[in-house]
Amino acid sequence: MFNLVRAATQDDLLLSGLYVPGPKNRPALLHIHGSEGDFFSNEFIAAFAQKLNGQNAFLTVQTRGTAGDLGIFKADRSGWVRAGGWYELLSEAKLDIDAWVKFLIGQGYSKVILSGHSLGTLKVTRYLFEGAFKDKIAGLILLAPFDNIYLAEHYTKGRWPKYLVIAKQKVAAGQGKKIIPKRFLDSKVSYQTYLSWLGDGDFSHTFDFHRPDYDFPILNKIKVPVLVVAGTKDEYFHPSNPNRPEEVIGILNRHIAKCETFLINGSGHNYVGFQTQVADAVTKFLVEPRLT
Repeated sequence: MFNLVRAATQDDLLLSGLYVPGPKNRPALLHIHGSEGDFFSNEFIAAFAQKLNGQNAFLTVQTRGTAGDLGIFKADRSGWVRAGGWYELLSEAKLDIDAWVKFLIGQGYSKVILSGHSLGTLKVTRYLFEGAFKDKIAGLILLAPFDNIYLAEHYTKGRWPKYLVIAKQKVAAGQGKKIIPKRFLDSKVSYQTYLSWLGDGDFSHTFDFHRPDYDFPILNKIKVPVLVVAGTKDEYFHPSNPNRPEEVIGILNRHIAKCETFLINGSGHNYVGFQTQVADAVTKFLVEPRLT
């Protein structure tokens, strides 16, 4: 079903991906995994390829945020660099996406639909503002976006701004790649990653769903068509009011100019057992006339 392909980033990392060709006159779908994820394990990835069945090209890829602590080979094969989800900076995600969009352009596609799952939703949304090929992005698919600020607020009992100051100090002192204490967050990440997730201005607050009166400046600026797919049992989607996921749907529809939303009844964060429903929603979105 897939062809194994590779692409080199501007800062000399060699990344791998799985590619299914499609018609050159239709946008290609480029999928970005979540935190410590990969480009093949989620069951909905295979469902995408099977459902598309040549309708659109599909490329699911590795980023520097894959796994936790690993070495990614340099593009010139001269060695490897330490990378992984424990150390990644969301400000560098554009370099990975740049490399993969460039690959698709080289294959003959003039437009790309970006899909991101979980933490990948922050990366693909940010790409619309920072990417070298942002003008090639014809649409956005947000799979299980999550309220990262509320999760930090809840886990730390409101102490996360204090911890953020400590993280800034550690990064300034050259200790950015040291792992944060457990009290900072319920994830094993470095100080620099903690700062990237929670302390990067409006980008860190993209999905502040716990603040319904928030102006959502990032979402308001999105001009391309957007599809959001979430599960009603996703504990991360609306953690401040988990029994009312429709509240978040309302926020998204109010603040994104061209937004379609799809709630999957009973599905969790990774769509286990519901991969067909996710693939159906994505396939339908891709055949909309406005995306041709």
